[in-house]
Amino acid sequence: MDNFLEPNKIIKAKRQNGYVLATRGATKANFDAYGDAMLGAFEAGYGSGWTVAHQEAWGKCLGNLMDMYRLGVEDFQKEERDKKQAAIEEAKAAADKEAIKAAEKEAAEAQKAVEAAEKKRQEEDAKRNKEREEPPPRLRNPTRSSWRRGRPRRPACRWSEPTSRRG
Repeated sequence: MDNFLEPNKIIKAKRQNGYVLATRGATKANFDAYGDAMLGAFEAGYGSGWTVAHQEAWGKCLGNLMDMYRLGVEDFQKEERDKKQAAIEEAKAAADKEAIKAAEKEAAEAQKAVEAAEKKRQEEDAKRNKEREEPPPRLRNPTRSSWRRGRPRRPACRWSEPTSRRG
C-alpha cells in the first residue's frame, strides 16, 4: 500500500501494464469502471468492517493505480496517432512523387509538342523562302497553245489567202 501512495516507485511498471492492456483493446473508460468495481469488491469483502477511512485510503490507492494505467493507454494512443500520421505523410509523399512524375511527363509531352510545332513552322518558312527565291514559271505564248501544235497555221483573215483561190 505504501507504493500506491508514492506512485514514483511503481509508475513505470504500471504505465507499461496500461500500455499492454491498451494494445489488447482497453480504454481509459475501462479503467474507471475497473477501479470502481475493485473498490466495490473490497467493500463487499470487508463487510461491516469497511469504514470511511478504508474507503478514502483504498480509493486513493486505486485512483493512483488507474491513473498510471491511463498514462499507459495515452502512450499507446499517442504512438498509434504517430504511426497513422507517419503513414499519412508517407502516402502524401508517395502521392506527391506520383504527381511530380505525372507533371514531368506532361511537361515532356508539352515540350515535344512545342518542338514539333517549331519544326513544322521552320519547314513551312523554308518552303515559303524557297518559293520566293525560285523564278516564276515561264508562261507559254498564248497564241501557240498546245492544241494547235502540228497543224498548219491558218491566216488571221480571209483576204490574206492567195488570189488563186478567190474566184
